[in-house]
Amino acid sequence: MRAPIPLLCLIFASTSACAAKHSAPNSPDYYDSYPGDAAMRADDGSLAGPAPTAGGAPSVEMAPASTGALPSSVFGAPAPTQITAAPDQAEPAIEPLDTVGADAVDQMLIFTGQLAIKVDFSVTAKTIDTAVGLAVSSGGYVAQMTDTTLTLRVPSKRFRKVMSQLEGLGDVLSRAVQALDVSEEYHDLQVQLDNLKATRGRIEKLLAQSKDLAQILTVEKELQRVTAEIDHIEGRIRLLSSQAAFSTISIAFSERPEQREVKIAADDGASTPASPPRTLSTSADWISNVGVNSLMNFGN
Repeated sequence: MRAPIPLLCLIFASTSACAAKHSAPNSPDYYDSYPGDAAMRADDGSLAGPAPTAGGAPSVEMAPASTGALPSSVFGAPAPTQITAAPDQAEPAIEPLDTVGADAVDQMLIFTGQLAIKVDFSVTAKTIDTAVGLAVSSGGYVAQMTDTTLTLRVPSKRFRKVMSQLEGLGDVLSRAVQALDVSEEYHDLQVQLDNLKATRGRIEKLLAQSKDLAQILTVEKELQRVTAEIDHIEGRIRLLSSQAAFSTISIAFSERPEQREVKIAADDGASTPASPPRTLSTSADWISNVGVNSLMNFGN
C-alpha cells in the first residue's frame, strides 16, 4: 500500500504541469499587452501570417486578427509620415510674341510738308486767306505768315487731307513730305526723367538730414543741377509731343505776271521828215563863247 502513494504523487505533479502549460493564451491579445515583444515579432515576421502547425494545416487560433499600425513609441522613433504628392498646377499660358506689347509702344512721327504754288497776281491775298481757313477748320493754326509765304500747324491725323486741299489752290510747282520717327528718343527721355526724379527725391531726403553747413551747400548744389536737367528733359518732351501732335506745312506762293494788252499803231505809210544833222562846236568856238579873254584879263 505504500508503493502506490509515491506513484500517485508523481502522476498528480505531471498532470498539474501539463494543465499549467495548456492554460497560456493562444490569441494575439497576449502580445498586444507587450508592445515591445509585439513589435519585434512583427519585424521578424512571426505575426505576419498564420503559423503552421504540426500536420501541415494552419492554425486559425494562432493567426492574428490584424497586424495594425505600429505605435509611434516603439524604439523611441516617430511614426513615419505619409508623403502625398502635390496636385499638378497648371502652367500659365504663354502669349504669342506677335501679340505681346503690340500696343505698349506708340510710334511718334513728326510730319513736315513743303509746297510751292503759283497763283494769279490778282488772287494771291485771297488764296492765302483760303489756306489759312483750311488750317483753322481742321483744328490747326497759323505759325507764320508773310505776303507770299505761309507756315501752318495742323493736327497730324488731318495732315494728308489738308495737303490735298492746299494743292488745289493753284499750280503746284513742287511738293515734299518728310516723316521723322522720334519714338526711341521720346522713350529714352522718359526713362531719364524718371531716374532724375528719383535721384532728386533722395537728394531732398539727404538735405533734410544734413546738419553740417558745408554738406548742406554741397547737397543744394547737386539738387540744383539735377533740377536743371529735369527741366531741360521736360521741355524736350513737350516739344516732341507738340511736334508729333501737330504737323507743319510750309507754303511758298509765286505770282504769275500780270498780262497787259499792248496796242501797236498801224503804219499809214506817211513819211517822217528826217531830223536835221547835229553839229558839234569846236573847242575854239567853245572857248570864245565862254569868254576866256575876259577871264584872263580879270586880274588886270
